[in-house]
Amino acid sequence: MPPIALSSSANRAAQGNTVPGSQQEAEAAVRQMLDEGQTFLAHDLARSALLSYPDSVRLRQSLALALLRAGALSDAKATLREMRSVQPEADGETLGLVGRVYKEQWKRSRATNDARRARDAYRRGFEATRSLWTGINAATLSWVADEQSVAVALAAQVLAIMEAETPPDDPGDRYWWLATRGEALLLVGRAEESVAAYQEAVAIAGRRHASLATSRAQLEMLTAHGFPIPRALFDALGPPSVVVLLSPNSRHGAPSSLDEATLAGRLAARLQATDARIGYSSAVSMDDILFLEAVQQRGAETHVLLPYPYEDLRREGGICSAPGWSVRFERVIAAADTVRYLTEESVPGDNAVFDYLNGMLFGYASLAAQSLRAVPTVLSPDGERLPDLLTPRPPIPSDIVAGPVSLPTLRRQIKTLLFADVVGYSKLEENRMPAFMFNFLQRVAGHLPQRPRYVNTWGDAIFAIMDGAIPLAEYALALRDVVCLTDWTEFGLPKEMSVRIGVHAGPVFEGTDPLTGLINYYGSHVNRAARLEGATLPGNVYASEQFAALLTAEQRAAWQTGSRGARPSTFACDYIGTLALPKDFGMQPTYHLRRTEKMAGATWTA
Repeated sequence: MPPIALSSSANRAAQGNTVPGSQQEAEAAVRQMLDEGQTFLAHDLARSALLSYPDSVRLRQSLALALLRAGALSDAKATLREMRSVQPEADGETLGLVGRVYKEQWKRSRATNDARRARDAYRRGFEATRSLWTGINAATLSWVADEQSVAVALAAQVLAIMEAETPPDDPGDRYWWLATRGEALLLVGRAEESVAAYQEAVAIAGRRHASLATSRAQLEMLTAHGFPIPRALFDALGPPSVVVLLSPNSRHGAPSSLDEATLAGRLAARLQATDARIGYSSAVSMDDILFLEAVQQRGAETHVLLPYPYEDLRREGGICSAPGWSVRFERVIAAADTVRYLTEESVPGDNAVFDYLNGMLFGYASLAAQSLRAVPTVLSPDGERLPDLLTPRPPIPSDIVAGPVSLPTLRRQIKTLLFADVVGYSKLEENRMPAFMFNFLQRVAGHLPQRPRYVNTWGDAIFAIMDGAIPLAEYALALRDVVCLTDWTEFGLPKEMSVRIGVHAGPVFEGTDPLTGLINYYGSHVNRAARLEGATLPGNVYASEQFAALLTAEQRAAWQTGSRGARPSTFACDYIGTLALPKDFGMQPTYHLRRTEKMAGATWTA
């Protein structure tokens, strides 16, 4: 992940969560973090800064926006309600945020009343400020709420304002100006002009794939409510082609069955045929390096997933250190848009991460494709049956000596891990502890799905391990639901009990604890899962990027092989930003785990 450039005050705040010297600096630092996608840093700094500047409207607005992005809808609503104490008359920004809260609520409930509440808030914001974004949202949601004449009238007002404006020069701002104009023209029935506006926006979008996806989502929302959208608009806003190479030659650059020239020609032809704009691959084989070179020659994005840091890969030999290829390896790595690792800790001779490399690659590509409303196209250089590569399978661990030979042999295996704790437990009165131990835990246990491979509790903490991401996702959300939806006053406990849950995936050591004689799990990824839970907002399940990728790969593999019907539900992971983990555990790209109703397929080519 490329480094994020923050101002000096924002950087100091990010490093130590300290409040910059003045209210204006604090407000600017929080806003910059939001602009850079640093949702959690913005959330933490806004909360800290509000202790020093409790009357800051901008800080409260930023806090509400961070909570919205983090999936904490109820907390965002509470923050906006609290603003009445410092802002009796809400401004356009606050009203826009209220509109966004109800819009998110409508997306979950699909209730017309929620759509009208969102529209009313956006409309009040538009009337107060005449800002284009509140106006166009009010117009589109009026159509969703079955008030077509209101939608047309509001869109006409937006267009009237735009006629008196000069389009902004900045390409990003200009894209949204043109997209807003296209949406407004569509609502007032000027379809041909709308298509022209959107096409002009697309022409300057460049790699702003997420902006195109947002615009397409707005049109899909209108289509779902009976608005006739010209086919040319969906064609113009079509998602980028996401291509992932799954190589059967992933272990230390095993030789391909094709010679270099033939393989390079085949890959270039497939990328041309799919109009590849985004490519995902590892870089540990000749296949991978040729693929990355071909994607980069097209001027497209490349994203690399390595089993562990490439310094360790080079020391182990293979393509990364082979004559001639080592230079090409360094070149594609340097030119990549992102470089990720399945684990940042390497253990010599460890096969576990290689066994999961292709599946995780597909998961990362699928996550990117989902966010862009696309499906990944999968390539295999040798024409291997691709679904077999994605079928979840137990790792084949090699024996790894963890220190002197006198120590027992330990094995690393890819596992999914859950940590949870009950919010408010530390404040329980002593006489309520028995109710927690027996009533609370007994009810929770009775409403959870299959028992994990390993589970342990201490106090209010729960630690669980499973072999796959799908069963752990079911377990995590069932745990969240039973805690947050139960009226605990019936069990002698406070009514508002909540829980925060973090889920992660990675290689861990399994061994017998000498003190207990029981199987236990160890390693840095156990600690990482615990740190993720500690930074999760109450009532939510947060997933690491690694877990989200594995979950996506498992779900798509199940869909591809026709076994999706065996699952009562599927899951989605929404990216919410980079989380600074406690206790100096670094930065963690984080997702909000939720249930969804359907899973799209993938395009498979050999």
